[in-house]
Amino acid sequence: HDVVAVIVEDPAETQLPSGGGFIRARDAETGRSTVIALNDFSRRTYAAAVARRRLALLHACYRVPIDCVVVRSDKSATEPLIELLARRKKA
Repeated sequence: HDVVAVIVEDPAETQLPSGGGFIRARDAETGRSTVIALNDFSRRTYAAAVARRRLALLHACYRVPIDCVVVRSDKSATEPLIELLARRKKA
C-alpha cells in the first residue's frame, strides 16, 4: 500500500486581506473570536505563523515517513501530484 499526504492550502487562509482597518476572525473549532489589525506587522506575523504550520506538517510527514504534496485550493492538484510521482520515478 502507498500513502501520500495531500496538504490543501486555501489562499484565503494563508494571507490576510489587503487594505487597512480591522477584521474580526472566529476560530471554527473553539468559537473564540478576535480582532486583527490589517497592517504590515500583522501581515508579517500571520505569514510567519502560516509558514511555521506548513513546515510542521511537512516535518510530520517526513517523520512517519510518507510522501506529501502541497496543493492550493484555487488551482488544479494534478500538476503537483504528477511532479511528485515523477520525482519518485527518478529515485
